[in-house]
Parts: sequence; C-alpha cells; structure tokens
Amino acid sequence: MLLDESLRISAHRRWVMMLESEVSALNKRLSQAAKEDGDGAADFAWCIALALCLGIAGVGFALGRFLF
Repeated sequence: MLLDESLRISAHRRWVMMLESEVSALNKRLSQAAKEDGDGAADFAWCIALALCLGIAGVGFALGRFLF
C-alpha cells in the first residue's frame, strides 16, 4: 500500500514538473510574440495554451487516480 501511494505521488510530481516546463516554454514564446505583435493575439493564445495544459493535467490526474 505504501509503495502504491509512493508511485502515485511520484507520477503526479513528474506530471506537474512536465506541465510547469511546458507552461514556462509557452510563456517565453508568447512573450517574444507579444513583443513582436503588440496586439491581443498573444493574450488569447496564452489563455488557450493554459486551458489546454490544465485539460491535459486533469485527464492525467483522472487516469492516474483510476489506474493506480
């Protein structure tokens, strides 16, 4: 039981680290694009990227909850 919980926590921790790195990379790209564009397209793209990452995290959490 302890090993099962440890594996679950480790998987969630890795998943969060991966999502944080993806969000960081997207923020860098979007900030560079915002400097070039200057319009609201970068804000919209950032919101879409964040929603996508949160959706992926939710699916990963649900799968992790039911598979482990």
